[in-house]
Amino acid sequence: MLVCASTLVFSHIEKRSFFDSIYWAIAALSTVGSRDVVPHTTVGKLLLIFDAVSGISIYVYLIVSWQASIIEERVRRKISKETHFVELRNQQATAPANMPKHIELKINRGLYYVEQLREGIRVLGDRIRQVIRDIANLRP
Repeated sequence: MLVCASTLVFSHIEKRSFFDSIYWAIAALSTVGSRDVVPHTTVGKLLLIFDAVSGISIYVYLIVSWQASIIEERVRRKISKETHFVELRNQQATAPANMPKHIELKINRGLYYVEQLREGIRVLGDRIRQVIRDIANLRP
């Protein structure tokens, strides 16, 4: 859609052919650039700036979305493992009578750290989703 709008505006402002305009729009949005077709008017140059920034923003959005999905999957797997561990621990809620107290304390401390880690991962996931929403709202 941005390519179509840039093509039409560039064609009209710079009085270029449709082919030259679409070639320029794709080169500008992909941030490759081209010396073959260049804007000569101030409005054309502003359109070039807008298209280049938009192209970079689109690439950043795609990369961040991809990274967030990878991180979210890793977090989901981590939480799944931790949840399984906690469920196993809850099934064995009563420690055997002959278990030394210091081992039981270490197990409880480990469970506490797992719960803290789980909460930290949840907060991190929420923050990543917020950053993605913020980036998505920056789209022109």
